[in-house]
Order: sequence, then C-alpha cells, then structure tokens
Amino acid sequence: MYRRHLHHSRVKNLFKFASVRMGIVLTLESSLEFDTCFQLEYSPAVKTYISQPEGFYYEFEGKSYPYTPDFLVKDQNDQEFLLEVKPSSQIDDIDFLQRFPAKQKKAKELASPLILITEKQIRSTPLLDNLKLVHRYAGFHSIMPSCNEIMELLREQKEVAIFNLCESIDIPQGEMYSSILLLLSRGLISGNLMESEFGLVTLLKYAQQNSLFICSFPFEDEFTLSQENEVKMSTDESSDIILPATLDCYSEILKEESVRRLNYIQWVEKRIIGGWTEKNITPLINEVAQTLRPPAPHWRQLVRWHKKYLQHRRQITALVPNHKNKGNKTQRVSSREEIFIENAILKFQSKERPSISSMYCFYCDSVRIFNLSNSTERIKTVSLNTFYRRIKKLSVYQVMNARDGRVAANMEFQAIDSFLPTSRVLERVEIDHTPLDLILLDDELLLPLGRPSLTLLIDVYSHCAVGFNLCFTQPGYESVRCALLHSLVRKDYVQEQYPCIENSWISYGKPETLVVDNGAEFWSSSLEHACLELGINTQYNPVRKPWLKPLIERMFGTINRKFLESIPGKTFSNILDKADYNPQKDAVMRFSVFLEIFHHWLLDVYHYEPDSRYRYVPALAWKYGCKVYPPATIEKNELKKLEIILSISLRRLHRRGGIHLHHLRYDSKELSALRMQYSLEEKGKKKVLVKLNPADMSYIYVYIDKIKSYIRVPCVDPCKYTQNLSLQQHLINLRFHRDFINENINLDSLSKARIYISERIQGEIDNVRQYAKRSSKKGMKKIASHQGVTSQNKKTIASDTIHFPAQKGKNRDTHTLPDDWDDFTSDLEPF
Repeated sequence: MYRRHLHHSRVKNLFKFASVRMGIVLTLESSLEFDTCFQLEYSPAVKTYISQPEGFYYEFEGKSYPYTPDFLVKDQNDQEFLLEVKPSSQIDDIDFLQRFPAKQKKAKELASPLILITEKQIRSTPLLDNLKLVHRYAGFHSIMPSCNEIMELLREQKEVAIFNLCESIDIPQGEMYSSILLLLSRGLISGNLMESEFGLVTLLKYAQQNSLFICSFPFEDEFTLSQENEVKMSTDESSDIILPATLDCYSEILKEESVRRLNYIQWVEKRIIGGWTEKNITPLINEVAQTLRPPAPHWRQLVRWHKKYLQHRRQITALVPNHKNKGNKTQRVSSREEIFIENAILKFQSKERPSISSMYCFYCDSVRIFNLSNSTERIKTVSLNTFYRRIKKLSVYQVMNARDGRVAANMEFQAIDSFLPTSRVLERVEIDHTPLDLILLDDELLLPLGRPSLTLLIDVYSHCAVGFNLCFTQPGYESVRCALLHSLVRKDYVQEQYPCIENSWISYGKPETLVVDNGAEFWSSSLEHACLELGINTQYNPVRKPWLKPLIERMFGTINRKFLESIPGKTFSNILDKADYNPQKDAVMRFSVFLEIFHHWLLDVYHYEPDSRYRYVPALAWKYGCKVYPPATIEKNELKKLEIILSISLRRLHRRGGIHLHHLRYDSKELSALRMQYSLEEKGKKKVLVKLNPADMSYIYVYIDKIKSYIRVPCVDPCKYTQNLSLQQHLINLRFHRDFINENINLDSLSKARIYISERIQGEIDNVRQYAKRSSKKGMKKIASHQGVTSQNKKTIASDTIHFPAQKGKNRDTHTLPDDWDDFTSDLEPF
C-alpha cells in the first residue's frame, strides 16, 4: 500500500474542491473528478469520501503495478468502495480494458469494490447544475430573516413549491432563491433536484433525519463482463466516421474533366453491344466525338476509366485525374551531394533561426571547400530555387518545433476548443497579477515610486471587475488576500471618497470557483484554508496556457491600451517602442489621483461600455444575472470574521511567555489561563492555530479548541513598535538587525548597529526632502513596498512624524543609500 499526493503541476489542469461537509479541501486531477465531488458532497447515501486514497499493487501479466483510485467512498452502512472516474472516450482503450479487471479483482480482495463511472452518470442534467448552484451558498454565511420564514412554512405543510412560497412571503424572487439555496446547502430543508432545473416548480419540504435531498446515490459500475468473457463497455457512443472526398473537394478544372469522362462512359454504355473491346468501342468513339466535348479518348483509355468507375461503385470521384502523382519522385542529386543539402537544412532548423539565403550560402561554401580538397570528385551545387523548394517541403510543425521550441509549436497547431460558458454571475471568477505600464509618484514627496502591481478579479459571466488591489510589493498572498477581501464586501466607500463617480460598484460577492495560475501564492495553505471556510473552489491552469483564463488576460490588455495610453509616465513593454521617452522624468500622476481615475474609468466607462462586437455590456449583464441568482454576499456583521478567515494561517507552539512569531511575542491573561488547563503531556508541546493579519502586526487571533472560537491576543510591545506595523516592514527591520548582529554578539557591535541604523534613516530623510530630483532617485519602489503604499492603505512613503526642515541641511550620502536599499530588499520573498 502507498499514498499518492498531488502537488503543484506545470502541465495538469488541477482543481481544489472545498468540501464544507467534510471540512477538507480535495485536490483533483480533472474537471470530471471535480464534478464528481458535487455528487458525493450532497448524496444522502454517502457518509464520507476522500480523493486520492491509499493505493495498492495489482498483478497483470506476471508483474506487479501500482494503482491509486480516484475516490474512496464510505456509505451510511460503513461499506467502503473505490471509484475510478474516466471520460467515456478513454474507456475503450485496449490497455485499460485489459488492466481494469485485474484492478477490480485486487480491490475485491481488499473488501473495497472498485467501480467505473463516466460523465454519463456524473454530469447528468439537471442534477449536477442544481448541486453546483447549492454549493454556491455553502460555507461562511449567516442565516437571513427570510430563511426562518421559509422554514416555518415548510414545518406546517408537507410539500411546497417555490412559487407558493413566493406568494406567501413578500420578498423578491432572487432573494427567495438565495435563501432557499442557503437552507439546502445547510441540510435544513430538502428538495427534488433530479427531475428539473431549480426554479419556481421545485418542490421543497422540511428536512428530516439529516437528509439533504430526495435522491439516492446515482453511481453504478459501467464496466461489465459478458458471458463469453469478452470485455464490453456500457456505452452508446459510436466511433467517429471519416467521410471520403466529394467532387466539391477538387478544383473546377478537375471537376470539368471528371464530368467529361463520365459523359463518355455513360454515352458508350447505352449504345455498346457486347464487351468493351476495340472492335465494339472504336466506332462509338468516332460517333460520340461529334457530340461530346473533345478530345475523344483512346478506346483503351476509355476502358480504364470504365473499369475504375465500376470498381468504385460508380462514384464520379473515381474519374478525377490524379495528375499530382505524375512525374519523377526520386532525387536527382547523388547521395554525396545530398549530405551537404541535408546539413544546410539541419542547420536551418536551429534555435538561431537563420534565413534560407544564409543557409544556401552556407551550403555553397561547404561544397566549394569540399571541391578544393577533392579535385577529382567535384560536386555541383543546386540552384537557389531548388534549395528553396527543398526547405518549403519540410513539415511546418517540424520546422517550428526546431526553431521556436515545442511549446510554441504546440500552441500554434493545437486544436482550439470553445470557451466553457457560464450561466450566472460569480460562477467563475478569474484572478491574476500584472505590473502596470505606468510610473506613479508619491503623494507628498512627488518622487517616482515605480510601476505598481495590480491584482484583479473578473467575473466570467458579466465581464465585470469584482475587486482589485494595487501595491508596490511583489505579488504574494497579501495581494491575493486584499483583492479577495475587496471583491467579497460591498464597496460603499466609492461614493464617499469619489463623489464625482456617477455609478456605484454593483459587482461583489463570493465566487463559486476561483480560476488561478500556478503562482506560489495560489498554492499557499492560507488561501486553501480561507477558500475552505468560505466554500470557494479553485481551478489551477497549467503553465503557459493563459487562454484557459482569457478574460483576465484580455482585461489587462484593455487597461494598458485604453486607460494608460495617454497618461504621462507610461512605460512600454517593448524597449524599442520607448525611443527617447523617459517615463520617470515625465511621470506626473500621484498614487491617490491614479486610484481616483482608475475607479472612475472602471465604474463609469468600462462597466457601461459595450465590447467591440457589441455582444454585452458588463454592468447590464451583471444586473440581469443578479435578478435570477443573486450572489452570496458578506454582511457587515460578518466582516470581522471575514478578516480572521483571510488572515495568514500558522501553527505555533504555545509555551511560557505566550506565542512567538517573527521574533515578536504575543500573550494575554486569557491565553495564559488556557495554558494552565493543558495536561502534562501537552505542556510545552501544544501547537495552536494562529491567524495573522499581514497589514497589522500588533495583534493575532488564536483559535481555542475548547470554546470553538478565536481570541484576540496583543503583542507584548511596551515601546509601541508594532503599532501600524506591517509584516513587510517588520521583515525588512529584521534584515537590518541580522546584517549588523552576528554570532559573536557584544555591546560594541550592538551600539554600532543602532548608531548606523539611526544615521541611515536620518540620511534618507534629509536626502529625500532636501534633494527631491525625481529623475535621479532609485529604490523608491522598494521604499514604497516597505511603507505599505497600497490601494487599501497609505498613499505616500512619508512618515507621519517627519516634518520638512525650514532650512537646507547637509547632504548625507546622496547616492549610496538608495542603491543599498535596492540591494538590501531585492531578495525578500513575497508572502
């Protein structure tokens, strides 16, 4: 027995399913396995289930092979069985048909029957769509007042349709749907979701015996053995049929010639007496030449046409001339001469991508050098046209694979499938990062801070932006956390901070599935825990396949092309496009002003502007989608809990003195009292769940198992060091500390370090405020990262306690400090 673990993959399209019922996150290898989870999550016949369970070894053709099932499922009777999930297009593979019985035999010996299921059971409509809709409202949500009214009515009546509830309870239909789906996800009511799409005619009743739905476990084994021991699959799909060519596939000249030949054959067939011999055919040909289009064929040629016509069951395509196969097919050059041509062609297929003319020159030079040393066996070079034709006959995929690489060749020649459509808002939300092609200025010092990083979330159904974060740090979990938090809550701040904006930000709520790339921040345990508690599934796209999440990539191009194009300070992705333009010198946009106009463009322009083909208007599509299925939203009384959920998750030892985290100590009377209740076995070994807000290090949240709640624990900080201190700032401060304090610690080194840090900070202040030459400052982006300049926080790197001096002081270290700062912070990892 062995265990297989799925991790970050560059080639697989992985999924993470947030199982609220099981309280775990399941990592899956395909969309079919992902859809299976919805069936298992809400089936009353299933007690527990896990993906990628413990594997086993089976015997096949005298050898032992490892095998891991896709799921291990335990039913209500504690009977375990294994699931193999496979597309129906793959189950007729010969190797699979031969091996699967051996796997089933071994699984039966382990008392866990193995069954095969395909999309015909998994993606049965309308059940799967209804289950996905229910899961949309699972996870972290409070029961709404309308939910209590619905449950009271269902207690009184045996079975009620939704349209009857709408008549009894005076609330909008969208709110009624969201309330019912929330109750269904909690198992508080049940409904028949197998017969029809969820809607007004769906029948509901009060849940009894923890039954989620009126449906049984739907999976049956699709792999059977016939009486003749021949493997037979229960599938109705037929193999693809390749149709032969028709007459329309050929050119007009060939079609006319085919019709001419057919006319001669049919004319002779009607008048010939006896066999198709020269004696019988020649008089007819002389006669028909006066009627049909010349030239008349020779009698032998007509016999060949007729024979071929009959062999192909009187198909006219058999008479199409096959001129392309005429001519000499052998090479006219000798094997010795061919070596030089092949060498030049091989050199043409290299990563340097030389031109055909240069390779022909290389070929001629090689032949000339050979002839100089071999006067008796001289080789004649082929012409440029011949060499050109030889290269043009090469496979275009082969050439591109050799010159541009396998990835580029596969991208160019792969089959392009249609984009999977969505049926409601927030069904799929794409998220990604990009550096903006614009240099921004500090709000107070007017120094260039560099290019900010934008983290953006786009709803696939409506194309609306649902949230973003703008900062100067490297993309990490903090960027994702801030952007996700911004997308979940109502954005009432827009009208208060930017009264000039006409439209409110209407797009917000909890996404069903978050589509991400393979960045480390999207594989963090903190994001996994947050998505589990919020009930958000995750889909990971393989590396170098951005077309699998095209909307966010197109949105970044729209921002750079339509919004940033005319703003001074714009940079260029291609350095050749830059020419003499200096973006740092010409930058005039302050960070806070950019935030204002970005909100203005996003809400008043992008959301209400049709796309180039007039297919949709984002805001109108959002409003239409919300009428049917409103998004699952976060209420104001849930914001504090939401902050805890999205904080960084850590496991830390609870010992004497509290909890130590990043060289800081957190303790309180409540935490100390909790330690008194530990057993002797747990003393000094007990690890607790810690939630850290990376924007504020002055406190943490600690989860207490006994009370099933979090408590807030402040930092033991008599000097107020952690007040308004971010994790990024603290890590940089720790780096300062480590650079000046080595293993041989003594008072002299400590004094030198303190004085040096003080002088460096004062020198930076004097340098920035006295010599504010914007174009000569370096390292400002790193300082902005340290000071926490983001769209959710500060807008300037200037400290609140620093004041401009009345007179110019002495310039201190005007050039080395910013460069050192770049070197100092360059290898700090994002978190």
